[in-house]
Amino acid sequence: MKRSHALVLALLLGAAAVAATFSVLTTTSLGIGAKAAVPAAEIAARNAKLDKAEAAVRRALEKKPPALPKLPKRIDSQSHLVRVFPPAPTAAQTPPPTTRSAFDDDHGVEWEDEEDDD
Repeated sequence: MKRSHALVLALLLGAAAVAATFSVLTTTSLGIGAKAAVPAAEIAARNAKLDKAEAAVRRALEKKPPALPKLPKRIDSQSHLVRVFPPAPTAAQTPPPTTRSAFDDDHGVEWEDEEDDD
């Protein structure tokens, strides 16, 4: 790295550090003079709403869920059946794969070796 490049880089990093320090000091000085601007009456009203919501949640938790319906005494004869598929064919049951040779005359094409041209 050339010295001029290193000098420019050092100056840019220094300027960034100065800007960051300035912005931090400005931000913290804004927070020092800030006061709560919400009146006490509004806070009390919000607390009352939260208390009502909390009471509703507690009442909902105290309620028991409805009883489940009773199970039938006898199961329907068709409802418990499971569909059974036949077993997959094994290697002994499947036919061997068909193989084709390049010399089959199915399409009227003959393959000849290029080396045998005399």
